[in-house]
Amino acid sequence: MEGVSHPRAYAWSEGHVPFDGLMGIGRRERMTSILDSPYLVEEWDLPSPIALISGDGHYWIALDYRACGPQGEPSVTWFDTDGNSELVLAADFVSFIEGLTSVDGFDTGVQPV
Repeated sequence: MEGVSHPRAYAWSEGHVPFDGLMGIGRRERMTSILDSPYLVEEWDLPSPIALISGDGHYWIALDYRACGPQGEPSVTWFDTDGNSELVLAADFVSFIEGLTSVDGFDTGVQPV
């Protein structure tokens, strides 16, 4: 599992959010993909236009096209559906990837087996 460091505290964590998988592109039975974004945005009452890249319903990480439009470079935004809040994690996807940190650097409260 990896995390994205951020100076703001979250409801479940101090200064980072979880990022343990990236949705694929395409259709496969019982798998969620970026192509499911329109359905999931409606289902979870999220703003649009965004493309979901990770999450589980309680939270999402998305490419956020609201400010840049369809031809621009989207920011990467955290959406907390339980807390009804959002936070820009990075100005663009490259900055997001460069900000990833191993879970080893965080106290998750989970002991390795």
